[in-house]
Amino acid sequence: MNDGSSEYKIDASHKCPEPFIAGATGDNVAIAGVTIDRLNYNSGAVAIFYSTTLTPQKALQASISIKDADAGEDFGSAVPLLTTESIATASGVGVYTFPIDFSQYKRYVQFTTKLDLTHTGTDTADYAVAVIKSGSNTIPAS
Repeated sequence: MNDGSSEYKIDASHKCPEPFIAGATGDNVAIAGVTIDRLNYNSGAVAIFYSTTLTPQKALQASISIKDADAGEDFGSAVPLLTTESIATASGVGVYTFPIDFSQYKRYVQFTTKLDLTHTGTDTADYAVAVIKSGSNTIPAS
């Protein structure tokens, strides 16, 4: 739908390779997403879709950083966007989102996430990350 207002587009960024257990392989490990072209988009949101089994009073925490580059450049240094934020404090499924101002970044961006279960041994989690781009008056090519 384009009525002359801002358009939006959802890009899959990345997901963890498999569900992980607290304190084991996959827990508290940084995973880099795909390169996302933000051309013509000035704002948006990052969404973390998750599923957890948590011990009472324990949490799933997230840290996310962003790198940017223009065409033909290497990505610059990562800039933290979110640092050890509790995104889940109970077992279940959910979505944690936060807004982002793309206008301050170069054309290409890449997000890296690190999710950490604050317990050891029994808690589990699985997640995927999507980027919702908005703030464009140009209809994106399909």
